[in-house]
Amino acid sequence: MGKKLLQSSTVRRAAKIDSLTSLRFIAAALVFTWHAPIPDANGLHDLQLGYLGVAFFYILSGFILTYVYYRNIVARKSGSIKKFYISRIAKLYPVHVLTFLAALPLTIITIQSVFAEHTKVKAFLAGFFNLTLTQAWIPKSSVYFSFNGVAWSISVEAFFYLLFPIIVLVIYRYRKRFTLRNILLAMSGMWLLCMVLLLPQVSHIDDWVFYIFPLARLPDFLMGIFVALIYMDSNKKKPFGIKLGVTHATIVEVASIVLVISGLFIGTLMPQSVRFSIWMVPSLAFVVLVFSYQKGLVSKLLNNRVLIFLGEASFSFYMVHQLVIRYVLQLGISYWGVVLLSFVLSTVVSGFLYVIYEEPLRLRLKAFFERRLIKL
Repeated sequence: MGKKLLQSSTVRRAAKIDSLTSLRFIAAALVFTWHAPIPDANGLHDLQLGYLGVAFFYILSGFILTYVYYRNIVARKSGSIKKFYISRIAKLYPVHVLTFLAALPLTIITIQSVFAEHTKVKAFLAGFFNLTLTQAWIPKSSVYFSFNGVAWSISVEAFFYLLFPIIVLVIYRYRKRFTLRNILLAMSGMWLLCMVLLLPQVSHIDDWVFYIFPLARLPDFLMGIFVALIYMDSNKKKPFGIKLGVTHATIVEVASIVLVISGLFIGTLMPQSVRFSIWMVPSLAFVVLVFSYQKGLVSKLLNNRVLIFLGEASFSFYMVHQLVIRYVLQLGISYWGVVLLSFVLSTVVSGFLYVIYEEPLRLRLKAFFERRLIKL
């Protein structure tokens, strides 16, 4: 490993991996199940699917960013690092600002008193941290969960974006050491170290240190980067030197899903400190790697237009779903009515947002800032 990819600075456009795009919507739906008022008679809440979805997003983020931007960044041509930051800002901010504004009425309702000056100041500061995507660094739930609560996760994502070019350049600087064996050892060692550090810890369901704090989520992101390096340097027709037919690839894909489900049930016996993320990271990383090859029947099922579109709109879905739930709760209908109506509305709204707002504005902002900040 390393002769083809890590030592190469050739710039070329990365092909889309549709099965992973579809999986993004499934991950967003898992987060929805955590926030929706689903009665817990069936034990669904105990599986903590929301944490699973967020961990998957961070791993997938590391994978996709590496897959798409690695070669451009190491080539250092045409302001590639500036283009990276511009593209990420253009992706995050339009939907983030819109959902922040949509959250204002709900926030005003929950303020203790609109005339209490200290409350106004706190709300203003929380708004400042939200709009600058720094709320995840503040160890107060009244800040990191304020306004559109799910936005804490893109605060963490913004930190990953800041670090990403540095991580890539470090990898390229020491590219000869990034053999397949060393990458697998690094992944195993990082996971084991996190497990050893986190297992003895006492944590609560909303613990900032183990779940929200950006540095605590860095292993998820790094795992995604390592998986991308393995994928990009492999032979797509014969991964790891093995020619996978449809049957064998399907077996591996199903096995990866079974591994995740098994991990979820075993995880109910684990301390909360490891269930926030790290316990499931290896199985989720394996899912990302397996489905990136798109060789099995499950991948073929995921590669349909509807799921791909929903996956493309999944960021909007993720950002609006909790707000939709909170607004629908004001209607006073049954819990299952709230769940069904919220899911349908979140899906429809996110689809419209993606088509008429998120994607058009992303492209316009990207072009606008590239024209002004990068010498062509």
